[in-house]
Amino acid sequence: GGEAAGTFLVGTEGGRIFKCYNDTNDINVKEFSRAVCAGEKVELRTPVREAGYSPHAGAVFGLDCSPFQRELFLSCSTDGSVRLYSSLRMAPLLQLEPTAAYLFAVAWSPVRPLVFAAAAADGCVFLFDLLRPAEVVRPALTLDTNGMRKPVYALAFNSRKPELLATGDATGIQIWRLPSSLTAVRRGEEAALRRLALAEDVRELMRGQQQGG
Repeated sequence: GGEAAGTFLVGTEGGRIFKCYNDTNDINVKEFSRAVCAGEKVELRTPVREAGYSPHAGAVFGLDCSPFQRELFLSCSTDGSVRLYSSLRMAPLLQLEPTAAYLFAVAWSPVRPLVFAAAAADGCVFLFDLLRPAEVVRPALTLDTNGMRKPVYALAFNSRKPELLATGDATGIQIWRLPSSLTAVRRGEEAALRRLALAEDVRELMRGQQQGG
């Protein structure tokens, strides 16, 4: 997903994030196939271009666009960081480093605008709640999914049953029940996300919310 229909993001092993646009139809696909089969030179209608976002120091394995604020997206990387970006800015709004291990997947909660999760190579899944402001943003909950430090490669929230979270490693899938503190919608949370998207200094904004709240 992205801020416009047909827009999507791609993470690379070099740590960069590309913005892509899918501009095609059946006629274009047939013409492309014909040209390729004929060995003709093919001009790409929508070539991939680097968006200019500040790159990670390692491979980007996870990206997820906010279901509540279309210009916001999350990324995670083998550099151990989760980043919150606005598609309108090159530098991340926020960078979190919950672990020194690789991070393989990241996902927004489908019901809590300020909650998201990241899956790590050390077997942990970190859940963050940005409505809990602090000087240093720490995970609101850490799940040790297997007790054996096996990498967690995938995770998914359940939009119909928001208290459930699925995680996947090399041995299978696990279903977790999340506490209500991470699933119950909070008053004013979407407005808080909009303020975050516009903030010049996200951490300063969060400290202000803490002092005021």
